Amino acid sequence: MTAVGAPVVPQRARFIQLLQIAGAGAIVGFHVNAPGSQAGWLAVEWFFVIAGMNMSSTWVRQPALASYAESRMRRLLPEVLVVWLAALIALLAGKGTAAMIGFVVSAPVFLQNLTMSFDQLEFRDAVFAPLWFVGALYQLQLFLYATRRFWQNARPWQFVAAACVLGLGSRLTFVLLATHHWRAIPAFTAEALYFMPFCHIEAIVLGVLLGRGALARLGRWLPACLLAAAAAGRISGGTFGYDYPLHRQASYLWGYPLLALAAASICAKRGPLTTAIDRLRLPPVLERVVANLSVHSYGIYCFHGLLIATGINCASRLAWLPSSASRTLVFFITIGEALMISVLFARLRLCWSLRRGHGRQAG
Repeated sequence: MTAVGAPVVPQRARFIQLLQIAGAGAIVGFHVNAPGSQAGWLAVEWFFVIAGMNMSSTWVRQPALASYAESRMRRLLPEVLVVWLAALIALLAGKGTAAMIGFVVSAPVFLQNLTMSFDQLEFRDAVFAPLWFVGALYQLQLFLYATRRFWQNARPWQFVAAACVLGLGSRLTFVLLATHHWRAIPAFTAEALYFMPFCHIEAIVLGVLLGRGALARLGRWLPACLLAAAAAGRISGGTFGYDYPLHRQASYLWGYPLLALAAASICAKRGPLTTAIDRLRLPPVLERVVANLSVHSYGIYCFHGLLIATGINCASRLAWLPSSASRTLVFFITIGEALMISVLFARLRLCWSLRRGHGRQAG
């Protein structure tokens, strides 16, 4: 059994690219209530897994914590600032909300998931609500990176055990402080818990282990992991046994580790699904399309809430159609518009970077 710190060079597999695209689509579908998207929120777990796989490569270089924090900020913050600016304009125009004030204050320092009153969100707050994930992700990454010396010396089972203890302990403590009862909890408490970083620590830790090559065989257990998660989830009812947010029959305690394991088995490199997809021979044009879409999956995620809240995705204009047809069209329009914004924003960033580079050379 290899130690967590063993250097492995990660590869950007086509399967991971497809997972990023599918995950962004699933979450957008969930937010616009597209047909068959009731379980779309579960895709967040494999985004945490993929983030863990990506951050594992930085452990080889081992830059200082401040350097790592700055690099993650440069990667995550630009899209957030676009949404932040939209929220600020809404506030200045007198169309903001109390929760929007919290977002404007907390988003620049990646604390938006800790400061929002998510049980009181209004429709307009869809502008920024999806960005809880960015705050929680940044906090988890900094925590893991700051404590990486411990994880590097730990065996994989120790790493997983520590993550489960942190995850279970933090979730239980949060619920006991909020409700003084640990079993069935109110939905708004479960939703607030969902946005806390340690609620998803099992998923990102499994991702780090996958990126380090410590769980090479997990993908082969994909059917068993999915079956175990689905079977256990039947206890709480809901979509595929998992209703959003997890709050029945103490599912908030045992549900997230099972979802993390299922997501990690999906993302594992040597699984049957991964191997089959990566062996497909795709035309070069389609390969480029997949690669470009995966790059813009983060932009789609960040910008789709803005489209939903402002109605630019034509949701109200399509209300005359049958419900399923209307929601399907709104889904594709939202995806397309968010993609266009992401592409435009990426080009503006590139132009800005090139201009700054020329300015430094001239200086």
